Amino acid sequence: MISFRGSIPRFSALLRKKPFPIPSPDPPLAPDILIDEETSPIYNSKHFYPAKPGEVLADRYQTLIKVGWGVSSTVWLARDLQGHIEEPENIVTLKIANKSANLAGHERDVEEHISTADPSHRGRSLMRTFIDAFEIKGKEDFYSCLVYPFMRETLSMYQRRFNDRRMPLPLAKAYIHILLT
Repeated sequence: MISFRGSIPRFSALLRKKPFPIPSPDPPLAPDILIDEETSPIYNSKHFYPAKPGEVLADRYQTLIKVGWGVSSTVWLARDLQGHIEEPENIVTLKIANKSANLAGHERDVEEHISTADPSHRGRSLMRTFIDAFEIKGKEDFYSCLVYPFMRETLSMYQRRFNDRRMPLPLAKAYIHILLT
């Protein structure tokens, strides 16, 4: 009698999603050329996690491209590698707090509280809360990472679609109404 029990886990591993190979970038920029958060006068590279495109974090999320940054974090688009290859791709955003961001834990606590709110409340569907959280071990410290579903562009980006970056009044009123109700 032939036993397949030992081969099933190995076969299942073949069907899991694998990280994409990320092509090597063009030649690196000269060290004196500043980009993104590096242009901030209070930027300190020691405080930010040095994420790279293609890196897999928490054995689950493959970073694709940095889409934003601020004083306390960077935001990356990432692939969720959980699941099998026949399932559709799931793209998420990763918010990686810098190690000097004291508010990262507070932000997580507030969002956990919001996620326990009555789901039938009319404003609940408008609140974005994280779907996963983990810590990243850096060379010298840990960095908090919150995972969010991929959403839409920011309001400031949306404004760029209009002449003189002015959103039509009816749209602005509708946006404010949604925020306040």
